[in-house]
Amino acid sequence: MKTSRLAITVNAIQGKIASILGYLFAVPLAIGLLLNAEDFILDPNGAIGMMVIFVLSIVGILKGSQIKRRIKRFKRYVFLISTKDMTSIEALAGSTGKPVEFVKKDLQKMMDKRFFARASIDEAMLEIIIGGIGSFNPADPQAQTKVIACQNCGAKSKAVNGQVVECAYCGSFLQI
Repeated sequence: MKTSRLAITVNAIQGKIASILGYLFAVPLAIGLLLNAEDFILDPNGAIGMMVIFVLSIVGILKGSQIKRRIKRFKRYVFLISTKDMTSIEALAGSTGKPVEFVKKDLQKMMDKRFFARASIDEAMLEIIIGGIGSFNPADPQAQTKVIACQNCGAKSKAVNGQVVECAYCGSFLQI
């Protein structure tokens, strides 16, 4: 099963590779310009090559930083949803200082990239729905439920003593 931890790890690696490649292209370009600026300017092929390398380096650096920021926002959303029971997209937007439409699209992108193991957006209520937080019967007086923190993503989930449940945020298995 592809869990959100794997999806986040893959995205983080892709972001690091993009950033590293961006900087690897940018550093030689800067050194080359400092040492041979006249050669690049006078040679049309050199100027075109320089522009291609410059664009590739900027794209790599920007893509890497975009992925890093998305992962950071994901962790913030998980914290707010799991510890503060904040499922309203408007409330999430208020807590993160982002516009409601941005948060809604951001959450959908994260769902598409499988950052959340099981989640959906309720368009009518404008909230994020996280499914399957433990399978316990709260009406059972014998069931002693506890709130446990997922070791992978930090989200809080409810579980019955001795029961193994799947974290609804990242898909990891949890046991009290």
